[in-house]
Amino acid sequence: MAVAILALAAPASSQNQVNLSFNGQPLDSDVSPIIFSGRTLVPVRVISESLGADVAWDPSEKKVTLTKNADVVTLTVDRKEVYRNGARLPDLDVPARIAGGRTMVPVRFIGEALGAMVQWDEATRTVALTFTEKRDGLSPEQLLAKSDQAMHDLRAFRYRGTLTYGEASGSGQGAGYSFEGARRQSGDRVETYLIQRPEEAGSGVGSKIENFLRGNTWFTRVDGGAWQSLGQAASAGQVIDSQDPKRSLEILSHYSAFVTHANQVRMAGKDHYVLFSRVDPDKYKRSLIQIFGAGNDSVQALIGQAQLEMSKRIFIEKDTFRVIRVITNARATLDGGAGFSLSQVIELTLEVYDFNAEVVMPEIPAR
Repeated sequence: MAVAILALAAPASSQNQVNLSFNGQPLDSDVSPIIFSGRTLVPVRVISESLGADVAWDPSEKKVTLTKNADVVTLTVDRKEVYRNGARLPDLDVPARIAGGRTMVPVRFIGEALGAMVQWDEATRTVALTFTEKRDGLSPEQLLAKSDQAMHDLRAFRYRGTLTYGEASGSGQGAGYSFEGARRQSGDRVETYLIQRPEEAGSGVGSKIENFLRGNTWFTRVDGGAWQSLGQAASAGQVIDSQDPKRSLEILSHYSAFVTHANQVRMAGKDHYVLFSRVDPDKYKRSLIQIFGAGNDSVQALIGQAQLEMSKRIFIEKDTFRVIRVITNARATLDGGAGFSLSQVIELTLEVYDFNAEVVMPEIPAR
């Protein structure tokens, strides 16, 4: 996924731009907040998901439905009426609107409706949202730490998933790959085995790429050929770690701008916590520059200019605190000037299973 993001960048900001922050951290969106009739409107999905709500869009009725715990809030574009659990609330000062392909809603209403405190900082033109929530006495950070420890205590597990990417407009042919892997740990010795099957979307044609990480040493082979040692390559970590649920938790702790509780779900007869995290784009881009842009000014400039949104949903089994599923969504945009622009969306979904099962790792011939 990191490689797919490399070729993308973003437009410059304006002096009149309205900024967003969440618990003191910048909250970025591909569509900036707007001022309409003296009210600040913000992208509904960016705000609602950050506050732990699920968002549903009905294009036929232009209706937005927000679900948080037992509350359901509905509103309609170009109308001031708003409802909570079927009961009509006081009308909005200004209705929801469509701007830049996004549904924009009054920030004070949506923030306070979902339990946040909303403040305006005139000096920095920033809408600041403050929000805290616990589940079963655990803050999101505490739950993340308990889950990280639960995964660390496992001696092995398997995982599988898919990564897809394509143009944000939906035009053109998408691409991606499926993958499956295993992780085994014994003391300080960690081994990760990842099989990727790239293919053009819908074509069913692709190669089998195997990656094996023993400690910091990376081995790879294609279509069953001979194993090649790539040494201690930092980029191996980006390729493999993004698809390793244990390492995803550790990376999330480092790159996350914030973590919040989302709606709990029930899967396979068990209750699960859900954490929502938005990745800090500047921290993530700095890591890409270290890996891919070392000594290359052009690559560094390209990454540095990128507009990047990335979020994760982490599904955690309540009785064991083990990670069961991780969904990563990203949008990256390039405005290269001279009429050239490109925007891509990326989705990575992985599921974890066979906890503490015996896993077989590749046998790499000694060289």
